[in-house]
Amino acid sequence: SLEFQERALKFWTQVSSIQYNQHHIANTHVHLGAGYRHLGQLDLALKHLLIAVELQSPTTSLTFAYNEIAITYRDKGDNRLALDYFLKALEI
Repeated sequence: SLEFQERALKFWTQVSSIQYNQHHIANTHVHLGAGYRHLGQLDLALKHLLIAVELQSPTTSLTFAYNEIAITYRDKGDNRLALDYFLKALEI
């Protein structure tokens, strides 16, 4: 649930090992973004997904974030940005 993800985000940001937790924080933002997209809250979804991208290095998680961003832009009707992010996901 989104409530669980919000609590997880709070936890990961409070734990002391920042470098280790950055990966978990980014993944939590991806999950929040996906959840908000499913609820139709597309702007809030993009906010979390773009934060995840800023925190990620090129990994499977970054690919997942780009894919979620692409789907969110598609749902918003912005097919050009959707295509851009689908292509970014493929490049990783």
